[in-house]
Amino acid sequence: MCISLNFFDLHSDLPTYDCLLEEKLNKDLRLRYDNIRVINAIYKGNRTFYESDKIASEFFKAGSYLAFEDVCYDDFFLKEGLPNFDLIKKLAIKIKDYSPLYASLGWNFDNFLCGGCAGDGDLTKYGEFFISQLNSFNIAVDCAHSNEKSFYSIVSRADRVLCSHTALKWIYPHKRNIDKEQIKVILQKNGIIGLIGVGHFLTGIKGNKKNYEDAFFCHLENYLNEFGSSGLCIGSDFYGSDALVCESGDYSFVKKIVKRLALWGVSSKDINNLLYENAMHFFKLAV
Repeated sequence: MCISLNFFDLHSDLPTYDCLLEEKLNKDLRLRYDNIRVINAIYKGNRTFYESDKIASEFFKAGSYLAFEDVCYDDFFLKEGLPNFDLIKKLAIKIKDYSPLYASLGWNFDNFLCGGCAGDGDLTKYGEFFISQLNSFNIAVDCAHSNEKSFYSIVSRADRVLCSHTALKWIYPHKRNIDKEQIKVILQKNGIIGLIGVGHFLTGIKGNKKNYEDAFFCHLENYLNEFGSSGLCIGSDFYGSDALVCESGDYSFVKKIVKRLALWGVSSKDINNLLYENAMHFFKLAV
């Protein structure tokens, strides 16, 4: 069986991880040298756009693959307390200049653009406009942090869609996980799904590392049984979460994935698709 050791991670929060910038940039360079491609998400948190812009600029200059996790920079697009369409367009252009592979409209909570998984809001008219801008720039829209209502609104309006880091709701009903119907909708739009490597999305046992690895493989096996390797990728969420499946927070677990899949009788083609090719094809990146 010929299996590529290339690996593509849909989501890492390395750029906003609490360590020195030089250390973070060196980490990203080492990963690319080792045939591991990582999308480094600029997580908004409480940052202003100016603060996030500085981080994005450094990683962009280093040649990193970038994404924007939560583009609701209301410090940028509010005018007299309300969102302004002209400023939203200007923000979209600024984000586009970093050639992000995807962007999400929000995080867990409702905002001016969309509803989050911890809220009950829907996509707003401002969010619809932002998606139209992302569509015009051929930037995929990430629905990882949406609730069920906003999920379907986002997917129906986005030309290209993915769910970058999530798990399976029928295995564990975490608010950030997605169900079979949501997966079907993403696959119908030729989108991709990143299986997350964070224990409390997989088991609900935060702070207890027991069985995280088994839980990860339970989600992985169930996806493969339902949908095959179609659309499946890995979105580790390294540097953005605790309770990681891989305790060291690195990519040594990839070999475990390959070994487990081979034991299940998964073909080398499907293994390569899951680890690398599905993401490369979706983002239309050169091998």
